[in-house]
Amino acid sequence: MNFSSTSQILDVCPFGKSTMYEQINEGLFPKPIKASNKKNTWLTIEVKAVLNTRIQGKSNEQIKEVVANLKAARGTPEHKALVAQYMGEDLC
Repeated sequence: MNFSSTSQILDVCPFGKSTMYEQINEGLFPKPIKASNKKNTWLTIEVKAVLNTRIQGKSNEQIKEVVANLKAARGTPEHKALVAQYMGEDLC
């Protein structure tokens, strides 16, 4: 599993840190995973899947569904297949 820091995520996102956290609060971007008390990390593949969903022109409601589904599947065998579905790839 590949993790990215906040700065690494911001390097690939078309928005800044404050917008990223607004989108997290609105359910439009994956929530980070606490690596420690002071450090957040993201599952890189989840961020890519959400960005890919945006590129496909999906609505905010559809993006919220993707984010919710990814979060619910974390730590399960279905997570990889779900990410592949949103990426349009066969990762399984």
